[in-house]
Amino acid sequence: MLVRTMGVKHMVILVNKMDDPTVEWSEERYKEIQEKLTPFLKKKCGLADVKYIPCSGLSGAFLKDRPSQEICPWYK
Repeated sequence: MLVRTMGVKHMVILVNKMDDPTVEWSEERYKEIQEKLTPFLKKKCGLADVKYIPCSGLSGAFLKDRPSQEICPWYK
């Protein structure tokens, strides 16, 4: 909510730890996180545009370069 008071209207959310053995780049887990965060960020915080990017801080996937389609084929 603090960023909204500073005038931020657009936000990019990095969904980290997608490489975890319990998640393994699961599209279902990614969508679950989106469904839970989006209503709060848009309605309660008033953000106009929210984008989500799956990533892995440990391996660096999606932080610098796009990983191969073998790792995360569902994300475009």
